[in-house]
Order: sequence, then structure tokens, then C-alpha cells
Amino acid sequence: MIPLTWFSDRTVIGWDIGGVQTKCAALFPDGSPAGKGSRSFEVWKGPNGLDEVLKNLGSRFPGAERAVMAVTMTAELCDCFSTKKEGVLFVLESFGRSFPSSEVWCISGRGEWKTLEEAFRTPGDFAATNWRAAAAWLARQFGSGLWVDTGSTTTDIIPLIGGVPAALGNTDTERLTQGELVYTGVVRSNPDTLADRVPVRGAMCRVADERFSSMGDCYIVLGDMDGSAYSAPTCDGRPADVQHAVSRLARLACADSDLISAHEARMMAVYLREKQIGAITEAMLQVCSRFSESLPVIPTGAGKFLVSEAARRIGLPEKGLSGVIPDGYETHLPAYAAAAGFLSMSK
Repeated sequence: MIPLTWFSDRTVIGWDIGGVQTKCAALFPDGSPAGKGSRSFEVWKGPNGLDEVLKNLGSRFPGAERAVMAVTMTAELCDCFSTKKEGVLFVLESFGRSFPSSEVWCISGRGEWKTLEEAFRTPGDFAATNWRAAAAWLARQFGSGLWVDTGSTTTDIIPLIGGVPAALGNTDTERLTQGELVYTGVVRSNPDTLADRVPVRGAMCRVADERFSSMGDCYIVLGDMDGSAYSAPTCDGRPADVQHAVSRLARLACADSDLISAHEARMMAVYLREKQIGAITEAMLQVCSRFSESLPVIPTGAGKFLVSEAARRIGLPEKGLSGVIPDGYETHLPAYAAAAGFLSMSK
């Protein structure tokens, strides 16, 4: 148990350090919300900028200079790092530089909170941990359920049983094998990973093996998302709006907006949406098949509309986060859960 006297009068800031976005959520010592923040930052394009991102976000909260930092991360997988251990160490070093007066704690893949110094000794234990903090917190709130979080890049599928996470995998590789991680999301995923052909004018057209478009374009065309939810740069650097999304999807068929109409792009998008729902549904069924009874689904993330549809098709009820997490914090779930989970460790 973490000694309460160490932070009884300090704000706790939970962090979710991703490869594309950095998010944080702060709680006062009594557990009430103190604010949240996020910033798009593609780590692989310039990792040395992480210090500035952390300082900028952290400075927004009261008592930030003495705050306790509760850290989770997934950015270590970025290919600017030779190994995931190297990536973890980079993130840890950035926290040490950015918040020299703060207590920095990190959650391990086994759900244990360790000091910054302890994390430095075994960096491999702290890779890909944002799901762990969120799963532990949700398990305490709901008892049992199937937490399915579809974000911009990946989908987590974590069973919660009797108030604790019941995941079989600890590492990303283990979770991919167990169906607890699907590398598909509603913004950044390449349609090529879901289908090798798409419907075009009554035929199935083979797709270009290029980075012309992303699933975010599909959901803008379909009206499931607007540009404000497009949390990464578009593939061509042009705006995240319907007109340009149609153009990007057209290039998937080696065409352009002069050759592919908005209606034809929409048909492509509907097909790709079905493929993505199918990938999520398949993994949910794999995980659900381990249990003798049905689990209610707890859908979260930017793509929770896909999770809800998958749950409907499987025939599972839903439980929402309304009344469980402060308004506006669901979009920062792992960061909020890190802060809340850390606070609960002292009680």
C-alpha cells in the first residue's frame, strides 16, 4: 500500500502517453476532478518534443509543481525506438526531466504501482500499460463485464470478473494472441488491413497497397464521426471533412474524386465498416467463449458505436459509464483511471 502521507495534500495527475496522443486527467486528493488535457503528438516524428508536451499539459493544473504523477504508456512501441525497453526508458526519463519535484509512479503490466526508480530497473514491465490501469478501475466500478474500448488505433477487449481484470495476456503480443487486443481503430487504421478489395460499380476492386486513406475517412463519409474526432493527421494532410475524405477513399481504388462519386465512396465505406465490426466481433466472441455465462459489454472509446453494434449482434447487454466517471472524462479514461486507481491504493 502506498503511504497516504506522501500525497495527502497533493493533486494526482494520471497520464496516458500514446504514440499519437498524450492525455492527462487530474484529481484533487479527495478524488474530485481537477481538470484534464490532451495534445496530439506523434512521438516517432520527434520524440525529443515529449518534454515540452508534458510540461505544457502538467502546468495547467493547480499544484502541478508538487503533483503526484501516475503514468501509463503505449508510446514505447513507436519504431523510432529500437526496442520497447528503450521506448519505456525514454518516456520515464522525460518524466524525470519534466517534473523533477514530483513523485512519479508507474503501473506495471501486472497492475503494480512502482516508483520511477523501480521502473528504471525493469523497463520491460511497464510497456503497454494504459489498458491495465483502466481495466483495474472499471473492474472495481462494475464487478463483472466485458470492457471493449475501440480507440483511434486499437481495440482492447478485457473481461472483468469479480472486481478484477481477468485478462490472460500481459504483453501486447500475448493479448493479440488471446483476442484481448485487436490492432484496429476508427481513425488511424489502414483499410488495407481489413479488406483486399472493395465494391465499385458492381465489381470487387482490388485496393491499392498504399497509405492513401484511413478508417477515419470512412466514418467521416458515413457521418459516424466529424473532423474534431480525427485525432491524427490525415493521410494527405488535407482537411478531415467529407469532400476530402471522399477523395482519399477514391484513391484506395486508384481513382480520384473525378472518377468516384460521393455515393460510390459511401458504398466503399459501408463495406469497410462491416469488415471492421466483423474483426471486433470475432475477437469479442473469442474472449466470451472462455466463460460459461454472458458478460455485459462496457463500450468506450472514440469507436464505441462499433462496439455497441458488435454487442447487439452477439446479443450482449450494455453498461455505460454515465454516473461512474465525471462528465467529459470518458475520452480520457486511461488517464483518469490511472489517477483514480493510484488514489485508491492508499485507502
